[in-house]
Amino acid sequence: MTSFPGNKSNWQQPFWSDKDMLALVISELDTLPELLSFEEISEFNKALAAVYAGKAMIFQAGDCAERICESGALHVRKKLTFLEQMSRELSTLMGLPILTVGRIAGQYAKPRSQHNEVDGDRVLPVWRGDSVNRPEATPEARRNDPQRMLLSYHAAAETLAEIKRYEREYPRDVHPIWTSHEALLLDYETTQIRTNPHGESYLASTHWPWIGIRTLAPDSPHIAMLANIANPVACKIDATVMPSFIATLCRQLNPQRIPGRLTFISRFGRSHIHRLGALIQAAQATETPVLWMCDPMHGNTGKTQAGNKRRELSDMMAEISGFLRQVKSHNACAAGLHLEATPNPVIECFCENNHPEEHELKQILCDPRLNVAQTQIDKMTFDKDYIAVITGACGGIGESVAHALAKEGVSLALLDNNASQLATLVATLQNNHPQPIAGFNVDVADDRSVAEAFTAIGRQLGPVGYLVNGAGVLCHASVAETQPQDWTKTFAVNATGVFNTSRHAANLMMAQRKGSIVTIASNAARVPRATMAAYCASKAAAQAFTYALGLEVAPYGIRCNVVAPGSTDTPMLRGMWHSESDRQNTLNGNPQQFRIGIPLNKVATAEEIAAAVCFYLCEESGQTTLSTLLVDGGAALGSC
Repeated sequence: MTSFPGNKSNWQQPFWSDKDMLALVISELDTLPELLSFEEISEFNKALAAVYAGKAMIFQAGDCAERICESGALHVRKKLTFLEQMSRELSTLMGLPILTVGRIAGQYAKPRSQHNEVDGDRVLPVWRGDSVNRPEATPEARRNDPQRMLLSYHAAAETLAEIKRYEREYPRDVHPIWTSHEALLLDYETTQIRTNPHGESYLASTHWPWIGIRTLAPDSPHIAMLANIANPVACKIDATVMPSFIATLCRQLNPQRIPGRLTFISRFGRSHIHRLGALIQAAQATETPVLWMCDPMHGNTGKTQAGNKRRELSDMMAEISGFLRQVKSHNACAAGLHLEATPNPVIECFCENNHPEEHELKQILCDPRLNVAQTQIDKMTFDKDYIAVITGACGGIGESVAHALAKEGVSLALLDNNASQLATLVATLQNNHPQPIAGFNVDVADDRSVAEAFTAIGRQLGPVGYLVNGAGVLCHASVAETQPQDWTKTFAVNATGVFNTSRHAANLMMAQRKGSIVTIASNAARVPRATMAAYCASKAAAQAFTYALGLEVAPYGIRCNVVAPGSTDTPMLRGMWHSESDRQNTLNGNPQQFRIGIPLNKVATAEEIAAAVCFYLCEESGQTTLSTLLVDGGAALGSC
């Protein structure tokens, strides 16, 4: 047995009271067959080198703490099917092969922040994973039992055998499924270090061991152990890790600078992910090739009022976005995702449609996991390297678009001519989202003002990839009552403003051969409205211009589309209603103002219009251009 420095209690190691039994268990583990061969580990090294070369990405997921009782075929195949499904989705989304890695066949030991826990009026030792003790809340179950390390070995062997059977049965559909776990339990892991005929040591318990944040320190025995094996290795890192220590880890764990050998898995939390950049720079200064992965779960773990662990999906998504910005801005290798997830129908993490109760959270053995629906790769995806410019950002629809895109992690440049409202909106979004968000006081009818804004956006935020023309004004008067200056102002904002912003954005987008422009017009562009002649004509002009621009820029990969709302619950519409009868006329129709009413018998919400805008902006509408999406409850029926 290898000896390590320091007091084991400092390294998340269990105290074994039965020393004689411990010695017997270690002796037996030393003689058992290797779980994985050196050749299998070498193949995984090659696969990770391909990731560093940009030829593949990694999807790593599984239980927080694996259960020995779930090593049978039924449980294992359920997990493998889940991993394969998620990997296929990610592969389709990214256009790259995916290395499928499970937290499986060895994730039986867990570091814990406390030695004990309170259960009613009793204080019990914490559950440290099935390799150490049992989760039942009794003193006997929580007694550390070294014989459980033998049970872990045999459970891992059974799981690995099932993985190989699964791969043999589906050779065309299933890519290799690699294993990983935190190499935490030194008494177990050291017995699994084997030597090949060439004298190279390797850890036969897993393809990919990692060091957790609680055992990551300069004098860590876990670092000493993994520094001397042929396996690729990973380290969990967070905001407490200093750049100088990252440089040390690079030199210790990848002294030969082998691509794929060393991975850093960030777990900063959405509020601290901006600090990752300094660690990337420290690694780059050593000229060590490093894979960077994102674990968006552990850094976003909080507590409920009752003291149960709480994880929010929106926090995880925000951290992923921040991670990608940090890695890409430093030209480093964004290798993939590391998640705690399960195929079981659990509700453990909070999201829009899932709000677990306290009694449900209390039943979680260790940390909350994502379920299948929460792990689905988001169907509405945006290239987070590019900035979205929104004009009229403080208007009802513009503000809803800003909130929707911010929730997706897109960096925003918000343009409006109301400085105080703009400052409030920017502050609100910045308080709730980690990505760059800035406001620019702009008159879209003034080309110089627009040009200065786009220059500042490029300097402060980055390249523009999305434009939403949301600025608009309404002239509500009959033709006889409309003054020339009212007509001119309406066209200046609704049509010339679209020309000004679209021209500047398109010129930038053509240079990068990528972009999406959405103009918010109106169904009034195709359905005449009495007392709204200037508005109808200006929106029709904006729509026609957007189509003409779309024809010119399509060869550059830029898409131009129009969203045409009908009556929408915004300050603009409410300003037209002076009584309940006016509102009812909007719904029922009025022969003098509307061809028909609104068949759905309700006005749209600004959020519904924003959803249509986001669809045209996102990658899933990549084949759609020169198109208008009517969002008016059927009010424009028969207008063509």
